[in-house]
Amino acid sequence: MSPDADSSILATLGPLIQTLRAGCVVKPEDELYALHSEPFAIQKQQNPQVVLVPESTDELAAILRFLYASDLDFAIRGHGFKSPSAKHVVVSTMSFNDLEYDPVKKIATVGASATWSEVVAYMDKVDPEYSVPVARTPAIGVAGAILNGGLSWMSTEYGCICDPINFLDAEVVKYDGSVVMASQEPELLWALRGSGGGFGGNAAVFRGKMKTLYAPMAVADLDRDILNRAVQFYDKLGELDQSIQDISSIIFECLLVRPPLGGTAEIAWPRSPNLNHLLLLISSCPGDGSKEQEELLRKISIDAPKEVLGDKLSEAEVNPAGLELEYHSVEAVYREHYEKLKALRSRYDPKSRFKSFF
Repeated sequence: MSPDADSSILATLGPLIQTLRAGCVVKPEDELYALHSEPFAIQKQQNPQVVLVPESTDELAAILRFLYASDLDFAIRGHGFKSPSAKHVVVSTMSFNDLEYDPVKKIATVGASATWSEVVAYMDKVDPEYSVPVARTPAIGVAGAILNGGLSWMSTEYGCICDPINFLDAEVVKYDGSVVMASQEPELLWALRGSGGGFGGNAAVFRGKMKTLYAPMAVADLDRDILNRAVQFYDKLGELDQSIQDISSIIFECLLVRPPLGGTAEIAWPRSPNLNHLLLLISSCPGDGSKEQEELLRKISIDAPKEVLGDKLSEAEVNPAGLELEYHSVEAVYREHYEKLKALRSRYDPKSRFKSFF
């Protein structure tokens, strides 16, 4: 983008920037730019011209109100695992990491961008005999995990993190800058339970140097044939391109998935009741890899579920955390909830400005 275009974007943001703290505005030449803008999968980096880092709900509300009314491309980012980016502005919510705990009600209030490792350490400090279901990867942020289903090592006993028994409420900044508790608008709270987001900014670092495509498949059974095909497929990666195999993974997470506590009607992601395990197909190529390697990576990611699962692919379900609009069917993932989520997206994002599956 040309310097003139940069100046134009800054000029557009001028009225907003004048109302913000100096430290709220981060530019590409600033030391903190990479921390607040670099996505996990670097092929999705759009090199935003400006990063805004609010530290309060009021600041976040002012930013969203302004950006939503503008023509600027923007994205809301937590710790970047879902690789959000935008051409013009990224709103980093990494400052929203406060932690509170009510020892009487046994309820933890967790900032949207606190990491799960921070949550575990905090709970161990304030109430060592009590905890909350936490994501399997401790470095990812709280909000992103919940919005994408929230699978936990505790899920078989306590359900997913997004289930109503675990995720009770959220403070949400809506597109017009108004702030609500999601429980005041029950359908909004429902949509936050596994929809992938795109309904506002949640107020209440896992970064890589690879081009990565992530395909988590929830399955009912893992038999010997699937295990053998997984090993064969991984060996095939080495034959195709050793540098891809070196940084790719096939991971089996057994007895991880269970039906939603309270039934599928209670959450946006209607996972099937017969699912038990998660198969992670993580394909990567070096960040400085060629265009040919990137195309090969994409083909591998598309082919992997079929080659590993075989005729059981039709029984598997894509976890929202790995949903890619380019080659996954959103309607197939959300099934009976798809039309309702589309309607809710129209209500909470009438101009379709937020990044969303719907």
